[in-house]
Amino acid sequence: MTVAVPTARDGVATSIFQSDNGHGNELLAATNTSVNPTFLQPWFAGLFIYDRFFMHEYLGVIVPTDGRIATFLNYDCTVGYSVYRAESGSILSSVTPTAGVHLLLPINHVGPPGAPGATTFVPFDAKGNLPAPPAPGSFTYPHQVYLTGGLQIGIGQRFLLSAAVIVPVSGPRTSTIGGTVGLNYFY
Repeated sequence: MTVAVPTARDGVATSIFQSDNGHGNELLAATNTSVNPTFLQPWFAGLFIYDRFFMHEYLGVIVPTDGRIATFLNYDCTVGYSVYRAESGSILSSVTPTAGVHLLLPINHVGPPGAPGATTFVPFDAKGNLPAPPAPGSFTYPHQVYLTGGLQIGIGQRFLLSAAVIVPVSGPRTSTIGGTVGLNYFY
C-alpha cells in the first residue's frame, strides 16, 4: 500500500463562462477550483526470472481522497535480458537491456482534459440577470500509455544503475520523450 500525501501547492483550475442574453455576450465571474488530494494506492507486483531473462509486473489502483479526481488503474510490465554477467569480484557485473509498457487508465471521469480558456454559454435567468457561476464539477482524464526502453548496469555486487527513455504514445503529450535514471543499493 502506498500513500501519497500532498507536498506541493494546490493545483488550481480556472473556468471562464460566457452568457448570451440575446443582446451580446457577457462574461461571468471566473471560478477557481483548487485540488490537492491524498492518493491511496493498494498494489501488488510479481517477478519472474528464467536464467538471464526476467519479467516484472506491477498493478495498482490509485484512489484519490477528492471525488472530483479520477480513480486510476496503474499497470507496468517490464522485460529484460542480461546480455553480460561477470564473475564475482568484477566492477562491471552485468549489462541488461530492458523494454516496458506503462498504462495509467482512469476508471471514472474519463475524457479529454478541458482546454485552457474554453468558454461555455450560460443563459441569463428569467429576470435578465447574470446567474451565479456554475459550481465546479469533476475533472476528466484521458487514457495514458507510455513505452520505455532502457539499460541496467550492475556495478560490483551491491549496486544497479538504471536508465530508461520514456515515450508517450497515448494521452497528453507534455513532451515527446522523457527519461529516468536510478541507482539501487542491495543490502
